Amino acid sequence: MSELFLLVDRKSPDSPLQLFGCVSRDGAHQLGYRHTSVILIPTAWDDKCNAPIIFIHKRSPDKLICPNTYDFCGGHITFEHWYCHYLENAFDSLPLLERAADDTAIREANEELKCEPIFHFQHQHIFRFQSFGYFECDTKSERGHNIEFSTAYFVAVPKNRHVTIWDTDIHGERELTVTKFGLAELLNRFRENEADFADGAGRILKKLIAEPSLKEEFERKLIDVSQKIE
Repeated sequence: MSELFLLVDRKSPDSPLQLFGCVSRDGAHQLGYRHTSVILIPTAWDDKCNAPIIFIHKRSPDKLICPNTYDFCGGHITFEHWYCHYLENAFDSLPLLERAADDTAIREANEELKCEPIFHFQHQHIFRFQSFGYFECDTKSERGHNIEFSTAYFVAVPKNRHVTIWDTDIHGERELTVTKFGLAELLNRFRENEADFADGAGRILKKLIAEPSLKEEFERKLIDVSQKIE
């Protein structure tokens, strides 16, 4: 059975996102049903640079979407059976969506980020940036129509850990190429050639470039999070 994504929408243009049901992966990506995901921005403090660094990876060349491009980590928020009981006793679904996003961020961090020595990410190591579903995309291609609301998280990586990033493609799980960027360098690289970046990373970087106040807030949070754990 195809996994189910959370189907979301707004009751009015100014209201927060709410849960309206579930949709299959194919339905979400091909037919434009509004669904949810998390985007993870792994960061650590670099003593040599005396500044935070961001870990970004190159997607597999065998990925169906955005192959061989720079991206952040992350994944879709999928339906869990315990949500049904929660919704029976809830006035609105936003707290559930926020909790589901937090849980997904923890799951994806531990699936995709591997540290040596071994480190297990927990809730105190992720930090939401902006509101649930703040980073939206609406893209059309020959594969379909994707409308996605992404919740961004900084992930605090301990200093002096060797970090590898893993993902799956048509051949199974593989280790990906990881590059460390400072924020200014990363934004300059994106300005020079947006086509080098996958849509997930692109939807965040575009907003940071277009909105100076958001970039300043992002940079402050980046510095703070990168120094959270040794």
